[in-house]
Amino acid sequence: RYCGRTQEAVNYVFENVENSIDDLYLQALLSNQANLPAKDTPFRGYMLTNREGNQAPIKDIQKVSITEPRPIYFVYSGMGSQWPGMGIKLMEIPIFNDSLKQSSKTLEEFGLDVYKMLSNPDPEQYKNNTLNCMLAITAIQIALTDLLTAIGVTPGMNII
Repeated sequence: RYCGRTQEAVNYVFENVENSIDDLYLQALLSNQANLPAKDTPFRGYMLTNREGNQAPIKDIQKVSITEPRPIYFVYSGMGSQWPGMGIKLMEIPIFNDSLKQSSKTLEEFGLDVYKMLSNPDPEQYKNNTLNCMLAITAIQIALTDLLTAIGVTPGMNII
């Protein structure tokens, strides 16, 4: 996938990708425009290529009109995405840390301490324990949502 200001620009990149054997050159080429605003790169394309060279690449480039900001979606992971110590580094961020403490406080009446659990890198606490897995995932998701909201990132409001 690549975006460009013109169809020719996207084609130029695809030709260079197709003919490039130097990964560093290719990375430099692709990163050159990676930080341009979406509104400045209305041509979007993709290319599927076979490096063995026995098939011609499949390419498609289209102009996408961008007249308004794109909506933001929060997409959350499900079971199986937890791992020991997954929130420890994020706990260094005060807003994230405070949110985890609040989740833990909410669960106190049930004898559960999700903050302690997330501070513990021992994998045994998740082994065959669906409740701990769900608590860890949910508390992390709530804390991430609180953090994003605090820095002004909010999901689109017209989402059903």
